Amino acid sequence: MNNTARDTYENRCKGRVGEDVFESYCTKKEIKFFRTGFDEKEDQIEKFWLVHPALRHIPDYLIENKSGDPSWIHVKGTPRIKLNDLFAYYQFDQMFKGECGFYLAFCFRGQDPTFMTMEALQARLTGLTIKEWNDGKQYVHIPL
Repeated sequence: MNNTARDTYENRCKGRVGEDVFESYCTKKEIKFFRTGFDEKEDQIEKFWLVHPALRHIPDYLIENKSGDPSWIHVKGTPRIKLNDLFAYYQFDQMFKGECGFYLAFCFRGQDPTFMTMEALQARLTGLTIKEWNDGKQYVHIPL
């Protein structure tokens, strides 16, 4: 599949599609980016789940736009977001972003990222159905 928004979980987990799309976009747009968060696929830490959730959910990147203004970016390779992750993003936005921006970047093959603030994300949550994966984790499918 070309569009990871519709890819299966197994296909999305084979690599860093979202991150690769995001880094390519930044390079093309001459945006400086710095890897900040944990990479669950590349940096395998045994018992990663024991790390405090606030630290596990540090955004993936800190970028500087052409004016030098920094923003935190959390890359999503799917429009499906676990409820626990939504809470963690909200907590980060409220407590830790400082004077920086904070965006979710929905990154799929073959298209530029879709950037969304927490405020924009919250506006899209109204009326969504909470679904559940086989492992019991709940999620919502964000309309992009």
